[in-house]
Amino acid sequence: MTLHPADREEERQLSANRLLRDDTKFASGKIAFFQYVMVGIFLFLVTGFWDLQIRYPEVYQERAERNSIKSIPVLAPRGKILDRDGRVIVDNHSSFSLFLSREDLKMEHLKPIAEGLNLDYDGLVARVKRFQTRGAPQ
Repeated sequence: MTLHPADREEERQLSANRLLRDDTKFASGKIAFFQYVMVGIFLFLVTGFWDLQIRYPEVYQERAERNSIKSIPVLAPRGKILDRDGRVIVDNHSSFSLFLSREDLKMEHLKPIAEGLNLDYDGLVARVKRFQTRGAPQ
């Protein structure tokens, strides 16, 4: 049986593919390349984590603290609700909530806070000292 020239060419390509697939040097080269790529990726990640955790922790700590403060827009007042005689049933007034962190609070910040919220400065200082003496929550 004689093979057609196109069939001979196809047979040569198949045998060449089999040789590459069966060649252990070719396979070990692929494995070594993959291992080097993985080691490179691992080293890249380790250096990034090292930069975050050891090299500049103060910078990233400050950024994290700034991200923890959220600014919430105050919606516009909706207006008064009146009864049929024009008397006010429900009125609007602004209210605010302020949370102070014991760990980051500095006593020199209390004066502007008291002035901004129209609070008694001495009363605010007494209240902060009372909560600071309780200690950290368990």
